[in-house]
Parts: sequence; C-alpha cells; structure tokens
Amino acid sequence: MSPRGESVVVWIRRLWEVEVIRFGLVGMANTLIAYSLFAALQLTLGTILHYTIVQAFSNVIATVQAYCFQRWFVFRHHGGWWAGLARFAVVYAGAFIFSLAMVALLVEVFGANVLAAGAVTLVIQALGTYLANRWFTFRRNVGAAQPPTSGDTQERTTTPSR
Repeated sequence: MSPRGESVVVWIRRLWEVEVIRFGLVGMANTLIAYSLFAALQLTLGTILHYTIVQAFSNVIATVQAYCFQRWFVFRHHGGWWAGLARFAVVYAGAFIFSLAMVALLVEVFGANVLAAGAVTLVIQALGTYLANRWFTFRRNVGAAQPPTSGDTQERTTTPSR
C-alpha cells in the first residue's frame, strides 16, 4: 500500500474514533435497515396485515437493532442490556413524540413546507437523541445523572447487571 493510501486509512480510523461521527454513520445505517425491514414486511405481509401493524412490528425490531448498533459501535457500552434497552426505547419514544409536535408546529403555526419542517426536525431530533443516549441511555454510572467526563474515544463501562 502506498504512503498516501496509508494516510487515508489512518484518517478514516481517526474519524471512526469520533463518537458523534460514529453516531451519524450508524444512524444512517439504522435508518436504511429500518426502512428496508418495513418495506420487506409490507411487501410480504401487507396483503394479510394492515400497514400500521406491519409498521409497529418493524419498528420494534428496528429499535432493538438500532440499540445493538448504538450500544456496540457508537457508545461501546458494557452495562445492563435490558435496562439500557428500556432507556433507549424511552429516548426514541420521546423523539417520536417530539417530531410529531415539531412538524405540526412548524407547518400549522409557522406555515412551513412539510418536507422542510421534517428536515429541520430531523436535524434537531438527531442531536437530541445523540445527547440523550450519551447522557441517559449509555451513561457511565447508572445511579448518577451526570454526563461522562471521559473523551469520545474511551470505552464507557458500567457494572454488569444480573
């Protein structure tokens, strides 16, 4: 491999070590997987199940998948699995309610275009879920309500729950 090629590999590895970049990349992958799952289930089960049931079912699976990816790749967390999943579900339920309210506010009160309102909401929601996951879902000390004090590249760990 050429020296230039090595520098690109080093640059990519350094980028991967930045937690917020991992969050964005993993979030894009999660979104693609979630939509693909919904589409596959709709195409296969949509003739016998209402689309809202398909959507709910695919959302549950996609939430567990997203939790695993966020836990392992983004936050590198080693704490209680079920408690973390419960906190993750709370964060994403709150994000969903926020997005419904924010889009409605921007469209109905401020007269924004629906697609523009959705895009603005998506950016705010992504930042909010990153912070909520970092400080709530995957926090270092489950008993403490403070943000982690370590840098982005250090592993976050908690005592395993039983």
